[in-house]
Amino acid sequence: METPLGVRNYTMERAGEIFTLKLKTDEGVYRVLRVYAFLKGEKTVKKVDKSIEVFDTPQFKIEAIAKRSNEFLIKIAPRDYSGIREAFIEVNGAKKTLERADGYYQAVIAPKNPEKAEIIYVKIIVRDAFNNTGEKELNLTWTWEDALKCYIQRNFNESLSELFGGNELLQQIYMHDENLAHEILSVASENQDIALKLLEKSEDSTMKARFYFDIISNTEVFSVRNETLKALDYYVKAVTTGELPMHDYNALRLFLEAANRNSELVDFEPIIVKDNHGHRVIIDSYNKPRDTWMIVEFIKRNPYVASDDNLYLPVNMLIKEMAWNFFDNKFGPRYADKHHNNLSDEELNKIYQPTNEDIWYIIQKLWDYYYTGIGKRYQYVKWWDKQEFAKQYPTELERKLILIGLWDLPNQVADLNHTHTITHGKWIHQAYNVVWGLRAQKLFVDQLEQMYDILEQTRTTSKGKWEYNWGWYQWIIDRGHNGVPHMHEQFLGTEVGDIHIPFRREYENWTWYENIFKYSGVDQFLTKNFAEYERVKVAYGYVGYHAADYGGEWSAYYYGLTLAFKAYGIPTRINYTLINGGRSHYPSIYINPVIYGQPGSEFMFPLPKEIRNLLKQKYGNSIVFTPEGGFSMYSLKDGLEKDGVKEIGTTFYRILPEVKAIYPSKYKIVLWKK
Repeated sequence: METPLGVRNYTMERAGEIFTLKLKTDEGVYRVLRVYAFLKGEKTVKKVDKSIEVFDTPQFKIEAIAKRSNEFLIKIAPRDYSGIREAFIEVNGAKKTLERADGYYQAVIAPKNPEKAEIIYVKIIVRDAFNNTGEKELNLTWTWEDALKCYIQRNFNESLSELFGGNELLQQIYMHDENLAHEILSVASENQDIALKLLEKSEDSTMKARFYFDIISNTEVFSVRNETLKALDYYVKAVTTGELPMHDYNALRLFLEAANRNSELVDFEPIIVKDNHGHRVIIDSYNKPRDTWMIVEFIKRNPYVASDDNLYLPVNMLIKEMAWNFFDNKFGPRYADKHHNNLSDEELNKIYQPTNEDIWYIIQKLWDYYYTGIGKRYQYVKWWDKQEFAKQYPTELERKLILIGLWDLPNQVADLNHTHTITHGKWIHQAYNVVWGLRAQKLFVDQLEQMYDILEQTRTTSKGKWEYNWGWYQWIIDRGHNGVPHMHEQFLGTEVGDIHIPFRREYENWTWYENIFKYSGVDQFLTKNFAEYERVKVAYGYVGYHAADYGGEWSAYYYGLTLAFKAYGIPTRINYTLINGGRSHYPSIYINPVIYGQPGSEFMFPLPKEIRNLLKQKYGNSIVFTPEGGFSMYSLKDGLEKDGVKEIGTTFYRILPEVKAIYPSKYKIVLWKK
């Protein structure tokens, strides 16, 4: 037999009548030349001349396909009896040799552009010495994750690539907008934590991510507190889903830096007011994205605010309270505009928008009245100085409720410059016109300074002093004569009938007033120990004395009292109801049951903690206060209890448009219950 190793003779093995030949072969061609048979010493030869080809196809195993920074590493382990003559890869029409290394054959394949996703079609070919070929086809997928990681490594660094390359949202962004991806990674290179948090808050929204990183990148505020990040989230939602315009970067930078400095500017924690009788009222921002946008807008209009963190909580409460009033309050000025000014829903929808300049006129004018009045006009509360404010009202709850009262505006106001004629039999009088809705709130802020001047003239002239004191004490004595004599006794320190009020305009008669201070009640105590009490008496007494100018006592309460209080900066937390087309109620404390001849509630004003403590030292627990320290005639628990009152409380009506049924008990806070 002719073999690849030369001509050889082989003996066949017999099995019965059959002779077979088994050989261990190498690859090649085996040619059987002759077969010899021996029988009893005789040899028989037969020429065969038959060729047998013995070949195998090279086999190989793909040991690894590894992705590296910008390429694939392919390793194979081939085998063939005759050995491997060559191994290579065909990719994109080109041939790339697989080099032998460490017992394997390997090659590196790079995408055309490793910063872009690509599918690479490759064929692996292995040949032996006889040109026998083994081959396999593969698709190598260079994903957008691979592309992004390569991009980050080339333009930033390896650690950033590991941290951000696997982010699915960033991959989607990189796929469609490389510039935005670069901006995100630039932020990440400054602060990885904020970049990760913003991507998480983007909630798979490229639009949101665009706003987040555009703001951070252009304001260069790369380090933010959690509260600031939450506020930024609200702001972006306002712009992306609330269709509000984005502010310039300077305003946003001031906002972010201020929020970082003190989170009071972006405090959206709900205010929880509760009593000892199971009642609980929650006062919240009902549209935090909108309110955040409005805080930024306010800073844009008043950039000096950003540099003074004394103003952060006041601004925060200003915007939240006025936004609630304009947009969320079921019985706010919008309700009054509909029911008194007969505006259509279409007209109302155009007016009641966060971008409406009429709304910003009211916000700005109210703010300016108080802020520019610092050191210029008397103000009851030192709201602009954190330390002094905290001395007056130590708890955060008190201060927030005080600020709600400072920024609340009623739905109606008397027009101090326009009157109409009213008649009662032979009595004819000129009374102020009443304005409603948004026009009323514009007029209200316009008239604050006018009312302030009226009150100061009243306070500083003999005639004015007589009138406001007459109005104040006439009110207390009248209530004493009409069902609450024991309250009168607690308030003025003497029984009903001991103090006689003269007729109106007896300006020379001060004896009645001097007689009052022969007694010792809560009123006299406050007059002696609390200088600010005079301004309360001036505001109420003036309006009470001139009640006819407003159309009567109750009209004076509804249309004039809040204006007078606010002119002095006395907080007036207002309740809004559906009564009389949305007429706002003056700040009050209620009694239950209502005593015949008495109103269900009386106006209140806050007292600083120091004064409340003095009252408690002198009178024990005979006086109750609202959660913000509010005091009223109806705070005089001991006297009212003797008069038959079984419950004293206050209310916080926060009624949203979707509320159908109103249950008063849901909005009350009980201050005392028998």
